[in-house]
Amino acid sequence: MTTSVSPSPWQNKIVGYGEEQIADIVANPANWKRHDATAQDALIGTLNDVGILQNLIINRRTSPHWPEQERDHPVLLDGHRRVLVSLKRGQPSWPVTYVDLTPGEEAEALLTLDPLVALAQAETEKLAALLHEVSSGESAVQQLLAQLAEREGIIPPDIPEDHWQGMPEFEQEDKLGIQQIIMHFDTYEDVVAFAALLEQPITAQTKSLWYPPRQRGNAAVMVADDPLT
Repeated sequence: MTTSVSPSPWQNKIVGYGEEQIADIVANPANWKRHDATAQDALIGTLNDVGILQNLIINRRTSPHWPEQERDHPVLLDGHRRVLVSLKRGQPSWPVTYVDLTPGEEAEALLTLDPLVALAQAETEKLAALLHEVSSGESAVQQLLAQLAEREGIIPPDIPEDHWQGMPEFEQEDKLGIQQIIMHFDTYEDVVAFAALLEQPITAQTKSLWYPPRQRGNAAVMVADDPLT
């Protein structure tokens, strides 16, 4: 008869809780995740809407496996983006969970903390219901939620070409003519003489002329509008 052996309980590596001044927190030199401006803006928007919901994680590094120069020097394990936006916005402190990991444990935690969250699969109906409940005044948050909804297939991507299916072809009429030139006059008499030559009036407000004269609307005019305005 085979007796099943219960697995050993997981070891609790949390050794304390507290609050740290943002300026005193040391970033982890092995942190491999980049935090672009878009992600930072979305996080700031969420913090503006809801406030602080999650502790930073700091490794105290007391294990003898750490090199002597690194031992007993607490280093940030999780929350680098939150520290960045705190420095950006002047947040003075943040609640902290303290852990005590060996170098190998810290390396594994750095690799897996965020990716494990990213591997979660969405339950579409529940996600859609949550998205329906949330309306943020923060544009970065709204953009983040729209990207999430599009990624999970809740709303299709907005492709402008799709709205044009079945619509008639449209060609923009060229109203600029075949050539444009800029005229310079030394005196007002030269302006008058040129207007008489073209048989078109030229005033101080005239910006452009058509030759031969064109019509604007239903009224025949001798001085045409500037086609670029």
